Amino acid sequence: EQAYYTNAILKLHKIAQRYPAIEKCREFHCSLGQAFEALNEPGQAIDAYETALAAENNGDCSESDDWEQAAQEGLKRLKE
Repeated sequence: EQAYYTNAILKLHKIAQRYPAIEKCREFHCSLGQAFEALNEPGQAIDAYETALAAENNGDCSESDDWEQAAQEGLKRLKE
């Protein structure tokens, strides 16, 4: 199952290269955080979650607050 997370990280970075505006979205960084967390990379997961919380969603991003909540929960899990 972990191979899927590694693949997800690579695909997210490829998407970001093609669509640079997506890197400003919480959804992008929260998804990276979840993948790094699943791969037992807490440092990178924390960085991704913190970036998600600092991200300013623009017109290219989903407006859901679920990503902000997921990032907060991820940080809480990792900092316990």
